[in-house]
Amino acid sequence: AFLQGYSMVVNSLHLWSDPGAVLARELYESIGLPVDVYMYLTPPHSQSYTLHCDVMDAFMVQLSGSKTWRVCEERNYRSAPASEYKGKCQDVTLRGGDVLYLPFNMMHHAVTTDELSSHLTVNIDRQYY
Repeated sequence: AFLQGYSMVVNSLHLWSDPGAVLARELYESIGLPVDVYMYLTPPHSQSYTLHCDVMDAFMVQLSGSKTWRVCEERNYRSAPASEYKGKCQDVTLRGGDVLYLPFNMMHHAVTTDELSSHLTVNIDRQYY
């Protein structure tokens, strides 16, 4: 599936990786909110998801390669579904070492460029507290 353009995702990386566990623990100790870390490996000229919003804050940490993120205004749930979203959007390209913050409810999606991409999604579950 990976060679056909699908991302490989490691959910809850902090449960399987010592560096991921340190990141999650130190962030939790700093902010006092639940933290979940995912790792994405995405082939060139691909995307993991279509335009959507999440129910948590997220930091996108680009590890290698590059990925272009389309970041849009917050979704108004009383309007059309995400697939029909018409708000203002901006494209931002992340390269290794770059970090992008996406607040709760911010519409977004990402596509890889002509190279393999790996990034962490560091989720902060503040909406429950």
